[in-house]
Amino acid sequence: MATLSPTPSPTPAISTFFWPTPVSHPWTHYWLARPFTPPAQTWASPYYPYGSNGDGRYLIHHGADFPNPEGTPILAGDEGVVVFAGKDDKERLGPWRNFYGQAVVLQLDRTFEGQPVYVLYGHIRRWLVQKGQRVERGQPIAEVGQEGIALGPHLHLEVRLGENAYTATVNPEFWLEFMNGYGTLIGRLVTPEGHAWMGARIQVYRGKGEGARYWTTIPTYLHESGIQPDPLWGENWLLTDVPQGDYILEVSLAGTTIRRQVHVNARDTVFVEFVVPKQLPLRKQKGEK
Repeated sequence: MATLSPTPSPTPAISTFFWPTPVSHPWTHYWLARPFTPPAQTWASPYYPYGSNGDGRYLIHHGADFPNPEGTPILAGDEGVVVFAGKDDKERLGPWRNFYGQAVVLQLDRTFEGQPVYVLYGHIRRWLVQKGQRVERGQPIAEVGQEGIALGPHLHLEVRLGENAYTATVNPEFWLEFMNGYGTLIGRLVTPEGHAWMGARIQVYRGKGEGARYWTTIPTYLHESGIQPDPLWGENWLLTDVPQGDYILEVSLAGTTIRRQVHVNARDTVFVEFVVPKQLPLRKQKGEK
């Protein structure tokens, strides 16, 4: 198989945490409208995805980032009620106060598996709604900023399941409505016993067989308090906004190379599992119990 220059893999670790097994025929929840409309960027940055630390440069990411010019309107993902709007210098929304600088948090009208769903919009320049206010899907609720610990103007988006807490996040990209012509790759990279491989890399190639060309890399989640899989899918890696077509996924880990060939249809979700035996000791990640 021809390759261009896939990203080198860092040294992976195996979590002591047993990763949840997916349920049979899990249903999806692409409920949220994109927070922006064209010409603004409507897809999340691939360089610092959920559950990663930007190759060691940053904190483990509890959300997804959308770089856009300061002042770009941010739109509500769905109907709900504002439970927070303003500065987070007194109420802690992140690991410490003033982490987001300014934020809006919505509690959606819909629940998931009986649990409340909260959506946080962080690092905003200005909020356009007030606590207790009802909002509609697509309503402007804030403007892009770079408050708090932000490096440049962008929206930090989180989905919190069960409670409005930094320790209750799930991958927000799995909640965003599909873009036309795109689907989702999702799956697990685990040991036979069900431990998750953390910080591993899944190389993605476009096309079939020898004609496939390197396209991108999917990092597996680093596990800490607040980084968790979808309760139905049990994933520890995810790639959304995948153009319809044929792909080869490759994992080279612990002396083992596994390839999977898949076809992604528009507005479809493809689940792929890799099982690689451990040849390394279990390593407890920060925040694990």
